[in-house]
Amino acid sequence: MPTPVLLEIAVTGSEGALVAVNAGADRLEICEALEIGGITSNPETIQATLEVAGSVGVHALIRPRGGNFVYSPAEIKLMVEQARRTAGQGIAGLVIGALDAQGDVDVPCMLELIAAAREANPDIELTFHRAIDASADPVAVVGQLIELDFTRVLSSGGATAAPDGVQTLAAMASAANGKIQIMAGGGMQPQTISAVLEAGVNAVHFSAKAQAPDGSYWITGAHNVSLLRSTLDKFLDSAGHNNI
Repeated sequence: MPTPVLLEIAVTGSEGALVAVNAGADRLEICEALEIGGITSNPETIQATLEVAGSVGVHALIRPRGGNFVYSPAEIKLMVEQARRTAGQGIAGLVIGALDAQGDVDVPCMLELIAAAREANPDIELTFHRAIDASADPVAVVGQLIELDFTRVLSSGGATAAPDGVQTLAAMASAANGKIQIMAGGGMQPQTISAVLEAGVNAVHFSAKAQAPDGSYWITGAHNVSLLRSTLDKFLDSAGHNNI
């Protein structure tokens, strides 16, 4: 039987988490400031999200700021502290990533973060975030992440939007060879899920955001998550997947 493809929803708090879980999300990413690609949430928000998520795994983004993925020693120190603290909260996984000035994985930084996280929780899952899309060679990075014992990588295939990076996503899936999960995210819509899934990815990632009733901020849209869930299930049913 083909491997199920999971639906991950990025949320910014417990209210959005509850909406996403009730609408069919398989996994959650908790972060703040989605408008700049996400940064680390505060401990209270993470705890509140864990309390409503039930059996759905919550993965926390560790990122000190928006912008590029080349971090100063002070920023790395902060991320290490955040990784240790957050892993100790009982989170299912951490979402991390960093590059050096040449566009390669900042391996020393990753080793520090991984050590801190696994000191607090030896079984924690690790996702390398979309820093890979700013790397010099996303396909080659997949091999590095396997060696570093990452669980999965989130990528748009190096493109602004994942549907435009399908060829690279397919090459990444081939390079993964079942040793690391490839999760597609960035610029996708329900109608483009099928094209991305044809690349052989293991999961899809969406913010599923909608405007709040007064239009002043963004929330997790229940209708958006439900539409993504039904669209994904229809594709998987037609392809012979069992997503139960």
